[in-house]
Amino acid sequence: MHSAENKQLMQSIFSELAKGNSKPFVEHLADDVRWTITGTTKWSKTFQGKQAVLTDLLEPLRSQFAVPYKATAHRIIADGEHVVVEGRGCVTTKAGLPYNNAYCWVYRIAEGKIKEITEYLDTELVTAALGQPGELPGSSNELFRLFNPEGLPPPRGYSQVAEISGVKLVQIAGQVSLDPSGALVGEGDFPAQVERTFQNLDVAVKAAGGTFADVVKLNYYCVASTKGDPLPVVREIRDRFVSVEKPPVSTFVFVSRLVRPEWLIEIEATAVVRGV
Repeated sequence: MHSAENKQLMQSIFSELAKGNSKPFVEHLADDVRWTITGTTKWSKTFQGKQAVLTDLLEPLRSQFAVPYKATAHRIIADGEHVVVEGRGCVTTKAGLPYNNAYCWVYRIAEGKIKEITEYLDTELVTAALGQPGELPGSSNELFRLFNPEGLPPPRGYSQVAEISGVKLVQIAGQVSLDPSGALVGEGDFPAQVERTFQNLDVAVKAAGGTFADVVKLNYYCVASTKGDPLPVVREIRDRFVSVEKPPVSTFVFVSRLVRPEWLIEIEATAVVRGV
């Protein structure tokens, strides 16, 4: 392909990217594409091969975006196999942060496929809006960081690691479905017991000066003989209390029984709260 054809290809790709459609871009990546992001952030590295680009770069990025990513080309210059594109990306993260970065991309195109990409951008903006790869940015509590490091499987509804640097660590004892008088709420009713248990945790963390947004770890102890699959029930109720974008680290364990046979679930929590 000549310069004019390569330029036309990138114009076509960016016409779709401006609409939030990345499919033509992905389709034109060569299987052995090499994508280098400049700078010194954790995102700055070379991704070798289309599969690595998709799984190690594009998927982690997309997981942080609330809407489809859009990129607009302001200027495209072609010289043989190389095409230089100056442009701007625009998207909002799931944490509600705007990520509008300016870019200069240098592409090498061979036989209609993108073989190499070198990306120049504002690296400080990357860190501010996107944090580290696998990190869930935008936490309202700078005393701790909830994130999912590379090398671990993607979690569902929880974070893999809580990094704590604060000075007020709150440990909340295992809560069960009891009202303030000690009476059981929801005898034989698993959803009702889960609901009341989360309400009790909410009372406890607020008494320590925090909110559920400050909870960094939850441990669940569920009676194995509970009818049906308890996990969907727990998840549905849990998601009304925790941040689904920055969920706490958690462990879920099935047990033969709890201290009292009528208790169906017990949950304990750890929170990091501001102040002393």
